[in-house]
Amino acid sequence: SDLTAPSRFGGCLNVDLNEIATNLVPFPRMHYLTSALSPARTNQASTKTFESDISHLFMDALKPSRQLLSCDPSKHTFLACSFLLRGNVSVSEANIGIGKFSERVEMVHWNRDSFKIGLCDRPPPGINRSLLFLSNNCCLI
Repeated sequence: SDLTAPSRFGGCLNVDLNEIATNLVPFPRMHYLTSALSPARTNQASTKTFESDISHLFMDALKPSRQLLSCDPSKHTFLACSFLLRGNVSVSEANIGIGKFSERVEMVHWNRDSFKIGLCDRPPPGINRSLLFLSNNCCLI
């Protein structure tokens, strides 16, 4: 699982589950978490040939088809975001992806820079890199 990979494998910016929960929930009653996977892995044959740059992974995570809930978070306000990347990804690549991502979304006015990055060196089986996107979003209120 992409969520527990940082605790199982090494990485230059590993995060644990407590750190993610702390950063995604700014207030105790604001805990409407959404999640998305990019690339969406449906079968092993199609994922082996998947190659993607980082900005594509970040933009792909906003699509409703990548959400693990039936919602479209890109049309609503974000309170906080966490990006857990696996594979050969540098900090500068992740920052570029977040920059492009932040241009396309609306963040709350009191928390505009609420992005958490987690980097794990070990890629998922069959692909070079992946992104688990967790967000606290107003689309579920």
